[in-house]
Formats: sequence, structure tokens, C-alpha cells
Amino acid sequence: MFLRRYARFLWIISEILSAVQGGAHYFKSGDEFKPKDIPSTASAVRYTGLPVPVVPALSFSHLLLCQSLGFTNTGTEIIEGDAFQGMGQLRRLSLTATNLTSIHSNMFNGLISLETLTINSNKQLRTIEEFSFSDLVTLNTIQFSLNAIKISNLTRGILTGATSLRKITFQRNSALTTIKKDAFLDTPNLVGINFQRSKTKTIEPGAWNGLTRLKDLHLIDSHLEILHNKSFAGLYALISLTLTGSLIQKIDPDAFSDLHSLETLRAQRIRFMNLDINTFSSLKNLQELDLSAGGRLQMIRKNTFQGLDSLKTLRLYGNRISNLEKGAFLGLTALTDLQLHSNALTHFVENSFDGLPSLIQLDLRENRITAIQSDIFSNLTSLKILSIGRNFITTIESGAFRGLESLQSLALSQNKLSCLANENFAPLIHLQFLLLDSNVIDKVEKNTFKPLVRLKMVTLKQNRLETLQEQLGVSPQQSRGEFLRFHWGNFSA
Repeated sequence: MFLRRYARFLWIISEILSAVQGGAHYFKSGDEFKPKDIPSTASAVRYTGLPVPVVPALSFSHLLLCQSLGFTNTGTEIIEGDAFQGMGQLRRLSLTATNLTSIHSNMFNGLISLETLTINSNKQLRTIEEFSFSDLVTLNTIQFSLNAIKISNLTRGILTGATSLRKITFQRNSALTTIKKDAFLDTPNLVGINFQRSKTKTIEPGAWNGLTRLKDLHLIDSHLEILHNKSFAGLYALISLTLTGSLIQKIDPDAFSDLHSLETLRAQRIRFMNLDINTFSSLKNLQELDLSAGGRLQMIRKNTFQGLDSLKTLRLYGNRISNLEKGAFLGLTALTDLQLHSNALTHFVENSFDGLPSLIQLDLRENRITAIQSDIFSNLTSLKILSIGRNFITTIESGAFRGLESLQSLALSQNKLSCLANENFAPLIHLQFLLLDSNVIDKVEKNTFKPLVRLKMVTLKQNRLETLQEQLGVSPQQSRGEFLRFHWGNFSA
């Protein structure tokens, strides 16, 4: 978001500078389309709401210094070949909300310095001819958004000539269903491709041939159902892959096998129910894996994430996970953040969290957990933040928090706890924050908090406690207000 705003800021500044230096000319509804009357020193020209049904050839041939040209809501149906001939300094061209039906091969002749081409919200736009961009040798960015493009197959030839192209966006175009083999072979400098809501259903083998520099690939809300072996073949430099909202139900074992540099994989709101063992095993440099938010995962098998030696963040929240097999997270030796909240977990099997020596934060909120079993977290020796609020916990077994000597924050709010036993929190010698509000606690045994020598705050609001008794066993150090605050709610001390 920051980068987008910063880019927008720089663009506005450049527009202002252009206006000051060479003069900007803006035409609106009621004006006449007389491009030859524009001074030759004009640096920017924009038509908004002015009817321009046809842009004739050589309309702007005298504007040798113009750097920005835009058409918005002009009703333009035809741009003749060579219409922009002579505009050798043009950097930005925008065709937005026109009535164009096609992009033809002579439309952009002469735009040898063009860097950004925006073709958005053209509801009649159906076709893009091959070699339409053949003159755009300096083109850096193309954006196609909210058009009605009827290209069912993205094939080689459409982007031929745009050898400097670095970023391309196809967003909410209605019929771009297939990415054909060698579609991007003529654009070897691409670093970013964004397909969003374009109904992409098929990626042919070899679709990404030639894209040895691609860093970011987004296939958002696509109609992909299967990621076949080598779906991303050749993308050795890819750093970020987004598959959010796709209809993916199956991932073949070698689908990601060429993504040796991948650091971020986002696949929220996907439809597959289970992950095959070693699905991600080739992603040795992956640091962030997001399989969250409305997915259908039901269980995590042993060794599912084996091989992800560099993974630091794993998001699995908002699925339907009810079962973590023993060793589900084996191999995640670098993981620091595991998010499992908003699932259907009821209990844990022994060694559910083995293999996580670096884990710092574990989020288990909003599940259906009824008890915290003995030693279930005993191998999480680096854990500092544990959130188990909004469950149905009635029991904390003896030794439930054994091994958590590094824990600093424990959230048990909104559960069904009725009694706090004096051994419940004994191992938590570094605990600073303990959240116990909104339970049904009516008894706190003597010395329950005494081992918690670094405790700064306890919340006990909305429980059934009636009296704060001396047998709580708060130490002198804890008693000092600057170290410990009890939030009791409505009851008398």
C-alpha cells in the first residue's frame, strides 16, 4: 500500500513539473477536439468527457515534447494507425472508459519512448491484435483492467516488441481462460505479472518460458482447479506467488519444483481439503506460507511441511482443521509464527507441536478445545506468546505448560475455566501478562500466582469471584503496583 501511494505521489509530482515546464492542456465536455491547435511546447494533454469518436492519423505529430496523453470517457471508437506518430517523447498514455472495440497493430506506431500504457474500463474492448505493441521498445508497464477482452488464449505475438516490459496487469477481464505456451517469450525482462479475476483456467506447459527474471506472479480469483506438475516451470527467480481465491482442489507433487527462490506463497480461500505430504518440499527458501481465510483444510498430516527449512510464518487460520497428526510440523526449524485460530480443533495428540524449536508465537484462538493436556507444549522452549482464548477449555492438566519457561504472554480469556489450581502456572517463570477474563472462575487456590515472579498484569474480569483473599499468595515483588495490576471487575476485595 505504501509503495502504491509513493508511486502515485511521484506521478503527481511529475505531472505538476511537466505542467510548469511545458504547459498542460486539459479538455472537457463542451470543448472541441482540435489537436492541431495545441501549442507544440505542450508537455501534457488530457481529454475528459469530450466526445472524440475518431482519433485521426497524425493528430499529434507536432507535439514533439509531450510526455503524457490521456483519454477518459471520450466515447472514442477508432484510433487510426499512426495517430500518435511523431510523439517520440511520450512517456504515459491512458485510454480509459472509451468505446474502443480493438487494439490494432498500427495503433501505437511511433511511441518509441512510451513507458506506461493504461487501458482500463473499456467495456466494448474485445480483441488485441498480434504485434500491437511492436513499436513500444521502452514500455515498462501495461495495465488492462475492467475491459471485456475476449482473448481466450494469451499467446506469443500479442506482446511481441515490448522487450523492455517489466510489469503487466490483467485485472477483471472476462474471458482470458488459457495462458498458452511461450506467451511471454518476447518479454524476457518481466518482473511482475498480475492476473486478477480474469477466469484463467489453464496454464499450458511452457507458459512461462523465457521469464527468467520474473519476481512476482499473482493469479488471484482464477478458475484454476489443478496445479499440474511443472505448472511454474522455469520461474527460477520467482520470489512471490499469490494464488488467493482460486478454485484449486488438487496440487500435483512437482507443481512447485522449479521455484527455488520463492520466499512468499499466498493461497488464501482455496478449496483443497488436504495437503499431500511434501507438497512444498522443494521450496527451500520459502519464508511465508499463507493457507488461511476461508479455506477447506481439514487436517495436517505428518511431514506435510517437511523441507521448509527457512519458513518463518505459517498461516492456517480460518480453515476447518480438526486434526493435527503427530509430527504435523516436523522440519519447520526456523518457524517463529504459527497461526491456527478459527479452526475446528478439539484436542491435541501427543507431540502435535514437535519440531518447532524457534517458535515465538502460537495462536489457537476460536477453536473447540476443551482441555490443555500435560506436556502438549513441552518442546516449544522459545515460545513467548500463546493465545488460547475463545475456546471451551474446562481443564488445565498438571504439567500443561511444562517447558514454557520463555513464555511472556498467555491468553486464556473466554473459556469455561472454573478453578485455578496452584500448579497450573508454576513453570511460567518469565510470564508477564496473564489474561483470564470472561471465564466462570469461582475459585483461585492459594499460591496460584506466587511462582510468576515477573508477572505484571492479570485480567479476571467477568468471572464469578466474590472476594479477593489473602491466600492468593502474591509475592511482595508482585504486590507493588508498578509490577502487577489485578483487573478484577465487579467484586469486593
